[in-house]
Amino acid sequence: VKCADDTGSNSIVAGYEGIVYAADFGADVINCSWGAAGGGSFGQNIIDYATFNKDALVIAAAGNNGVQTEFFPAAYKNVLSVAATNSSDVKASFSNYGTWISVCAPGENIYATFYDNTYGYNSGTSMASPVAAGGAALVKSQFPSYNAEQVREQLRVTCDDIYSINSASLNYKLGKGRINLYNAVTVSSPSVVMQNFSVTDGVNDIPEPNDTVDIVIDLKNFLSPTSNLTATLSTTNVTIVTVTQPTANFGVINTLVTASNTTQAFRVHIKPTAPQDFLVTFRVDYTDGTYSDFEFITFAINPTYRTIDVNQLALTVNSRGNFAYNDFPNNTQGVGLIYYPNNLGSTILFEGGLLIGNDPNKVSDVVRNPNAQNTDFTLLNRINLVSPGNVSYEDGTCQFNDNGAGSNALPVKVNHLTYAYNTAPDDKYIIFRYDIFNTSTTALNNMYCGLYADWDIGTVTANQASGDASRKMGYVYDTDASANTYGGIKVLSAQNGHVYAVENSAVFGYTDPEKLTAMSSGFTNMTIGPNDVMNFVSAGPFSIPAGDSITLGFSIMAGDNLTDLQATADAAQIKWDGIATGLEQVASLKSGINVYPNPASGKVNIRWKKPVSGEVKVSISDLSGRKVFEKVYSSVSGETSINVSGIASGVYFLQLNLEGENANYKLILE
Repeated sequence: VKCADDTGSNSIVAGYEGIVYAADFGADVINCSWGAAGGGSFGQNIIDYATFNKDALVIAAAGNNGVQTEFFPAAYKNVLSVAATNSSDVKASFSNYGTWISVCAPGENIYATFYDNTYGYNSGTSMASPVAAGGAALVKSQFPSYNAEQVREQLRVTCDDIYSINSASLNYKLGKGRINLYNAVTVSSPSVVMQNFSVTDGVNDIPEPNDTVDIVIDLKNFLSPTSNLTATLSTTNVTIVTVTQPTANFGVINTLVTASNTTQAFRVHIKPTAPQDFLVTFRVDYTDGTYSDFEFITFAINPTYRTIDVNQLALTVNSRGNFAYNDFPNNTQGVGLIYYPNNLGSTILFEGGLLIGNDPNKVSDVVRNPNAQNTDFTLLNRINLVSPGNVSYEDGTCQFNDNGAGSNALPVKVNHLTYAYNTAPDDKYIIFRYDIFNTSTTALNNMYCGLYADWDIGTVTANQASGDASRKMGYVYDTDASANTYGGIKVLSAQNGHVYAVENSAVFGYTDPEKLTAMSSGFTNMTIGPNDVMNFVSAGPFSIPAGDSITLGFSIMAGDNLTDLQATADAAQIKWDGIATGLEQVASLKSGINVYPNPASGKVNIRWKKPVSGEVKVSISDLSGRKVFEKVYSSVSGETSINVSGIASGVYFLQLNLEGENANYKLILE
């Protein structure tokens, strides 16, 4: 299958399309002697299509950079990834390696076909990969009833162990070993592969400092039945976690049967000093008589991100203004944005984030620039989800600021609140509310605030960006005739709207002046594509007086078609208008009250602009609803001071019950 261009540059311009083509035309084994760093949902979707829809095994070269960095498509799930060895079974110096490798195969000085109509010697994982692909073809020929996964496992599990020959630094980083074709067509063995794992603590299922968590794994046996399979959990991250229950006995697992260790869960204690977003790695070793194998589990300890997953969307939001993923561009922490009705668990969003700016050289954001990803915002309070929430089925809140040095930093602090609903017509959007505080002594004028999104819907290169000025909405869809998913962002608050789209292929990222242009150009550049596209949806201009704040609202949405997306956008607007009205009512109720300072440290004051007789109840609650302060006053006048020095820093609600009415006031303690 020809996937390169016609210039002679050897550029692969249609590699993933080539995989689909080969699978559609009945290939049992597909070799990919190409790849690059950086994965994504598009490539994983292609691999899954070939593997599960067309029963084709994809085999791919591990790359020739001599590093552990994942290389794609080799590092995708369900691919047989191939590193290269020399004639002494030692890893070739150029070959990539790592815990993501499946097998090794000879890749140095391989005699093969050359252009034009001749033969010669060549080296590289591009030579090792087709050697393994030929082995897979032999396995398929010998065992024609095997599906693609069974072919993969038969070739992998019958490898020769070469770890004693290689450096100890390569332990567990060369897969199962070097392929042995005689073993592959003669040896009968089990081969268990982890399908899923779950981490639970019996409370919120978030692995946090001082938690004890249970790890349950689902193992599928692809080949011969096991007789007495045992799995053992271990880790080298001993300063972060302690494995307190390391063993689970699975016993007999028959061919193509899945079993779990639900009643013998691995148990791990997370130490109190665990840092934020630490990726802890565990090795799981399998033994059953002469059979042995291993796999790895990795997940984040003390995460600063959460996934909102209570309606027809699942969206990961972090505590520094990003959404979709927490670790761009690797995108291993989070789920992106999943629209369940049409995407079957695949993300439609590669990167998203908040931008705030008022000058070409003063844009605070956490989205990509021409070289990497900006990190202007600093976490103040980690995101927390509460269900049921005070406003929606599940409320979220976090806080961050621009803590940068120099004249380009903006003096802003942001409370980010999310609202998610689980019933129609409100179950296809998530509301993002931003309370932006001016922490300086002078007004911030000509301000803009927007959301950036790099959409990856279906066939990424066929994505079309467009907009709806009347709804202050930008959206993206796949122009492929079989596609039926639309994703969009809408401005909900009263400020002027702006929608700006650009092709991802044109530029990796944006300078601050380009970002400000995108946030302030009205509806002049809404439509672009079909291609890999990105868009900005923003609000402004607006001003924030010194020491004051402003509230803005956006909705992130998905739908089956444009009509569905428009109906979802309208439902989000109705919901936001109700929220905004509620905020105004509370503001009216509090017109006789002034709470300051906010943020507060040590004490917070309530100034009563007019005396109030009768019972007045004042309480402070954290985001889970737990009261940390409560006092009833017989009457109030002048000023009431509350000592908050003993309350941990964070976001709270100051609740007032006076004269039969209630008011809630968001309070930030530093």
